[in-house]
Parts: sequence; C-alpha cells; structure tokens
Amino acid sequence: MVRLLIALALLAAACSTVDSSDLRTSGITSHIVVSTETGGSTVTVEMSAGGLTSVELHDADRLVARSGGTEAGFDQDDFLGRHTYTAQLPGVVASGALVEVSLERGPDDTSVTSSVALAPPLRVTAPTETTNIPRSQDLLLQTNHADGQIRVAWTGSCVSPGDTVYGSDGAVVVQAGTLVRPEPVAGATTPPLPQACLVTLTISRIVDGSLGDGYDGGSITAERSLTRVISSVP
Repeated sequence: MVRLLIALALLAAACSTVDSSDLRTSGITSHIVVSTETGGSTVTVEMSAGGLTSVELHDADRLVARSGGTEAGFDQDDFLGRHTYTAQLPGVVASGALVEVSLERGPDDTSVTSSVALAPPLRVTAPTETTNIPRSQDLLLQTNHADGQIRVAWTGSCVSPGDTVYGSDGAVVVQAGTLVRPEPVAGATTPPLPQACLVTLTISRIVDGSLGDGYDGGSITAERSLTRVISSVP
C-alpha cells in the first residue's frame, strides 16, 4: 500500500517514456521484485533512464523470468506513462529457490541476467488480530528467525500511512510515536479524524539478490508478506 501511494505521487508528476531501442543497457536502471505467495511467485520489473523517465521495451528487447524448469514471459502494464512488467511463476515457492530475470537484447547491445533466492517463510506470532495497541507505546512484532530484513507498513483512517525497514528479524519494535495521526488540513470542512481505528499492518521479509552487472543501477529483491489488523488507540 505504501509503495502504491508513493508510486501514485510520482505518477502525478507525469512520467516521460523512452524506447529501450534508444538506450544502451548501461543507461538503464532496473528494479525487480519477486513476491511469493501460496501458489507461486510474481516477478515485477520497472526500468528507468533516470528520474521519472520510464523505459518501454521495443524491437528485439524482452524480459524473461526463469526458475528451475519454469520459464515465463512478461505482460506490460502502462499507467500515465509508467511501464511495469509482470510475470507469473506458478509453483515456484520453495525457500531458497533461485529466480533469474533476464533482459535479452539484440546483437548490438548487452543482455543481462539478475538473480535472487526466494525469501524464507514468514510467521508472525504477535501481535494477534485486533489487539488494542496504544500509539503512545512501543509495538512489538514477533517473527520467526530467518535470513532477510523485515519491513512493516501500515495504513488506517486514524494514522498517516508509512513504513519502516528493520535490519533484523525475531523481535521487531515499532517505537512509540511512529504511527501518528495525519495533520488536519487548514480550512477543511470534513469531519475530524477518529482517535481510534483499525490499522492494517503489512509485514514483509525481504532478501537482496544480485543485479546484473550491465545495468546502470537498481535492485533485485525477493519478499514474502502477510497482514495483521490491530486496533490503534491514542
């Protein structure tokens, strides 16, 4: 949710587009996320040429995702000039399974392959659903121990959306005052925001992979996520 809000804010600034055929691989920044759920993994790729210039694949250029004996092409989604590429890898769920994402190019430029191992399973034993959590107190999240960072994102009618990435797992503490009520809009005639509400926590385990050397920059990560709904009170 938080990344969606950020993406929408960026899109509001209007994206420009450049064809991949007009770029060398060394001029492309690529961000790749492999999200694993019950039935398989979804690979999402966004490429840019600096700032808000989105890259659209053309001519002989294509993206391919592979894991074991499974191979998948990508579907393209365009929204306000931003191009997102998505592939499905059904049945690819095992912790540590290697996923490779290749940008294959014509003979006049450099093809490049990035890779990441699927994130370990994520379990959260605390908090329990609908637990009353005062915003004035620390919020303790208890996760199973495994490789990777833990990201906690939140959204609700009485708090400003946000997220934080923690460098360790196990006991994760969202410090008191991290979840805050939005500032009132001057002159607004809408009813005041509630003091208490249900807040959805999205908890993710994130593992970094190896981005292909030919890119200008970017990242490849694997993640598993789950949600908890708590009652946020003053």
